[in-house]
Amino acid sequence: MEGKDQVKDLLKKDITVKILSVLIAVIFWLFVYNTSNPFTDRTYSVPVRIVNQDYPDQNGYIIKNINTSNIDVTVRGRKEVLDEVRASDINVSLDLSQIKSVNDRKLELNPPELDKRDVKIISYTPATVDIILVRNKSGTFPVELKPNITMKPGYVLLKTTVTPDTLPIYNMEESVIDSIDKIVASLDVKNLDRDTIKEVKCAVYSKDGKEIRDLSDGLKVNVKLEVAKEVPVYLVTRGKLADDYIETLRVIDPVKVLLTGPADVLGNIEEIKTEQVDIDKITSNFTASVQL
Repeated sequence: MEGKDQVKDLLKKDITVKILSVLIAVIFWLFVYNTSNPFTDRTYSVPVRIVNQDYPDQNGYIIKNINTSNIDVTVRGRKEVLDEVRASDINVSLDLSQIKSVNDRKLELNPPELDKRDVKIISYTPATVDIILVRNKSGTFPVELKPNITMKPGYVLLKTTVTPDTLPIYNMEESVIDSIDKIVASLDVKNLDRDTIKEVKCAVYSKDGKEIRDLSDGLKVNVKLEVAKEVPVYLVTRGKLADDYIETLRVIDPVKVLLTGPADVLGNIEEIKTEQVDIDKITSNFTASVQL
């Protein structure tokens, strides 16, 4: 019996030693692991991604200023895991659909997201973005033609037509649209002798008389110029007055007429003659309507 008791004591001591050895090994492993691969915090500078970018325009807003610089995101995890994390792995977004009023001055960022096991986002700053909004507005304005046209001798300008005669300006700040006075198309033509169509750049002017160059860029209209040639009327007669009578006055009305047509044809016409008028043997004043 005494021998069996001694064996049992030895077995008990051996199990206790083994358990203590395992515990010591685990504790030592945890110590080494936590020393070589400890939990740590790391901060990343992360760009902000904008979502619902069309929302302001679709709802009558213009973003005049917005601060979307990078934000600082702090994460916690094991050193070995964090060594594999990049700023591009973290998603930070700003949803513009949260805009509710032109008076909004701050928008909240969506909480950062990181698809990494054993890594936790513990903080981010700033949590909001500063923004300045204005109302947008559109307007349609008449085009005022400012002509500087000289005609070739013998030619006159019959008509000018501006197409389109109004121009729209879309989606600008309300204050800008309200400041517009007029749109001017300045046309310079020298020695004009034929019908023509000119593409003319336009300039937008404010109510204080200054050009708003940013709005003027790309604005154009077509100006159609219709021309006529002015030529004298020559009366053609046949026959002669009765004996003892002389012509004391000849009045032609109109003395000149305006002709339209191809430029090469008009260029060769210097006068226009009437049909013949028979004055043979007349003895009194005579008036007649005559075809040209």
